[in-house]
Amino acid sequence: MKNIRNFYKDKSLLDIKLEQLKKVFASDKIYVSSEDELVEKIVEKHNCMFMSRPMHLTGNDILQGDLIDNILSQLPKDDDDVMWVQVTQPLFNSFSEMIECWENKKIEGFDGVVAVKTVRHHIVSEGGIPINFNFGCWHKVSQKLPKFYEILWSAFIQTRKSFELTKYHISRNPYFMPFDSIRTVDIDTLEDFENAQQFYAKLIEK
Repeated sequence: MKNIRNFYKDKSLLDIKLEQLKKVFASDKIYVSSEDELVEKIVEKHNCMFMSRPMHLTGNDILQGDLIDNILSQLPKDDDDVMWVQVTQPLFNSFSEMIECWENKKIEGFDGVVAVKTVRHHIVSEGGIPINFNFGCWHKVSQKLPKFYEILWSAFIQTRKSFELTKYHISRNPYFMPFDSIRTVDIDTLEDFENAQQFYAKLIEK
């Protein structure tokens, strides 16, 4: 399991993420959902809160709404806002900045914050159809293209009420918060894992 195998100096991706979060939140406010007993041991080592996940809610084919509903049902019955964090993004550690942004944006009427990266490239569809520009010598340079946002799947914030209503990571009226200066990696494959190891080590040790 990629989340608990050794990633950097005997630390797993889960260890790293919990250490990052504990700099921002009290340990008893950090909840980890998993079906794995090894995950439970790591969570207990960090004095964080473990939530047992039923086996029928594991794998890539489950409905996210069912998973989120199960997790929400195990959280304390309060009105606290919820931050959903992905373990597979070890280089993302801007949780304090997201919270500060959220405190401002919810006053403006937004019901969530999503971590994104601004995309300003010339994009074409699989069929060669330009999406954000037109072919020709008159096309705009990349700096003048309209902004698109890539969702980083690093962290999301929503009100508890919004999460219970949508049962989805992204709220109905979110603020897209750009993190353009942050290098991120999303670990899906063994090659991703090994590349992320090298980059993380170089980043931490420089």
